[in-house]
Amino acid sequence: MDNREKLFGESESDFIKYYKKACRLNELDACLELGESYENGLNGVLRDYKLAVKFYHRACELNSSIACNNLGYLYDYGIGTDRDNIEAFKNYKRSCRLKSMVGCYNLALKYFDGDGVKRELFKAYNLFSRICEKGLGEGCNKLGIYVCTWLYIGSHGGGYFPKAIISYYGWIALGPIWGYTHSRDWLGQTLRETQILIGIRKGP
Repeated sequence: MDNREKLFGESESDFIKYYKKACRLNELDACLELGESYENGLNGVLRDYKLAVKFYHRACELNSSIACNNLGYLYDYGIGTDRDNIEAFKNYKRSCRLKSMVGCYNLALKYFDGDGVKRELFKAYNLFSRICEKGLGEGCNKLGIYVCTWLYIGSHGGGYFPKAIISYYGWIALGPIWGYTHSRDWLGQTLRETQILIGIRKGP
């Protein structure tokens, strides 16, 4: 049985059969559900990464931010398809444009590492800042570990390295004590100072 026959075969449970019919009719959620089912072996189907790629691809075409991010991940690690950093980058970027913060996070990593795209640290910085401001803690972590540290060391010869470390550990250590809002505001002040120092934001 070839992939096309498997894609819309008749041997699955009624649950999967109806989802496949809905996906044929361009129902985004059905295509996404099928992709997740085949990626994880859920809803009575065996895990099949190649089919997961196909259904995620269709759901991404229908503007599912989750599907685009998941498809990017499969390309990133060569799961169910050949490893392709460029395709991974394209799908993370589309996911981010569709307002997925997880997609933006993965896109920022691509920009920072220069993986599948030219290395652009300022784009990574801006994305991590945006993710952090939206409340995704991992974005704040990466901002402190990677981007702030690089900016302070690279732009100021290491003189601001302690402050970069504080911006990272401040989020981790002070979050549970001050609560999310206060620790975020404190980190935000540090980030604004960073932007002023490197010339991408005007001072007060």
